[in-house]
Amino acid sequence: MEELQAIRLGHLTQDGSFSFLNFTKKKLTLLPQDSSEPELPDVQSVLRTLALKSPRLQKAVDKFVEAVEAFDAALRMARKKPLTEQLASADEDRDKAWMGSNTYINAMLNHPDAEVAAVAKIAREIFDKYGNPTRLSRKEESSSLHNLLQDIEAMESRETIDFDPWYNWMKTTYEAFEALRSERADLKDQTKIGLAQETRTAAEDAYREMAKVLNSVVVYEETDEYDPFINAINNEIEETSALIKSRETRRGNEGTTTPDEKPSDDDKPSTDNPDNPSTEEPDTPATEQPGNTEEPDDRPVVQ
Repeated sequence: MEELQAIRLGHLTQDGSFSFLNFTKKKLTLLPQDSSEPELPDVQSVLRTLALKSPRLQKAVDKFVEAVEAFDAALRMARKKPLTEQLASADEDRDKAWMGSNTYINAMLNHPDAEVAAVAKIAREIFDKYGNPTRLSRKEESSSLHNLLQDIEAMESRETIDFDPWYNWMKTTYEAFEALRSERADLKDQTKIGLAQETRTAAEDAYREMAKVLNSVVVYEETDEYDPFINAINNEIEETSALIKSRETRRGNEGTTTPDEKPSDDDKPSTDNPDNPSTEEPDTPATEQPGNTEEPDDRPVVQ
């Protein structure tokens, strides 16, 4: 009959913490399940429909899985790059759309059909009203194209010069660029960074609670059914703890400290009565500050 050992989660880096928690999540399928429930073939399905023998452990496991998935989602969001290359490509696309449309209108001015040429002249005047937006900053170009597209949309006679394909090209590339610009603004929001730390804390707390409940259930039921899961996690804990100790020893020899180092504590889950698990003081995760990913929003103005 085994029990989960202690692990100082707060001494791990953000990536190290997620790696351990995600490993634990994947090993949940080793827990003994209610034999009345049908077996499910794939791991992800099992994780979402675990039917454990202990209702209290079931509740703790469900909370843990949900917390780790939230931590994962927050990390993915925080690590996304600010879409610089995609924005540059989208900006080039809308420039091409405007230049192609502009060239087409110039060609239609010399159309042999006087009515077509007259409509082309109207379109030419609209384009001239806003000038060449590709020479402007990105924000200014967006504003210019927005107004231009509105005027072209209101131009009922544009069908006379078969301008819809060109209008649609400009509109599509304009909207694609604006969608990327909006997404990048969201990614730059510093709350995304705070969310990663917040969800890490929640996931680590959920692990501690699950470990407490599991150890108390093992003692209460006096069973070795949980040993496969516990042994797998304990092996991972031993390897992780060895890395933490090695890092602390190395830094101690160098006479340096880092923000994620702190005095040792006993984080071993409690094995008290399963109906009244004791509480513990969690260690505080190290705060990691990602590098500055701020990118200038506007390209240089072409004189």
